[in-house]
Amino acid sequence: MGRSIDLTSKVALLGLCTLLISFSNPVSGIKCWECNSAYDKRCGDTFENITTELVDCDQRTPEMTHLPLKKDGEPFTASVCRKTVQTTSLWDVTGVNEETRVIRSCGWLPNEENFLGRDCFTKTGTNKVMVFHCVCHSDACNGGNLVQFSHFFILFILSISALLTNHRV
Repeated sequence: MGRSIDLTSKVALLGLCTLLISFSNPVSGIKCWECNSAYDKRCGDTFENITTELVDCDQRTPEMTHLPLKKDGEPFTASVCRKTVQTTSLWDVTGVNEETRVIRSCGWLPNEENFLGRDCFTKTGTNKVMVFHCVCHSDACNGGNLVQFSHFFILFILSISALLTNHRV
């Protein structure tokens, strides 16, 4: 006689499949949001990806002719997504005004030596410019809370699956 699969087993199987799919990446390149809030206000914080494109960074590599080559002479491949918040202090007769822009893009080079191993750092530059810069290592991770929600959703599904599996109906 064949054994029928009960509801809790189906939910557990669905949870396992969801987990496996969420960690699979069928394409080798990273995909990042690419925009600049100076040209599209929806790129800022809070991020609205209505008009922003998710870019396959490997397709942008041929455009990066200004980047140095690796030690073996090969070009760098995009390996991170970046989000940079740039604040410029402007002085005029009315006082100090700050202009902030958010730039989301692909990243080809690792952080500078002083910032290796750090996902985020703040740096003050010349001409009263302060930069808060973050890198992340998964598709669309430079968008904001959307990715965190999807991971939360996966954990939620797995938790429900585990509860139903442990609780026999």
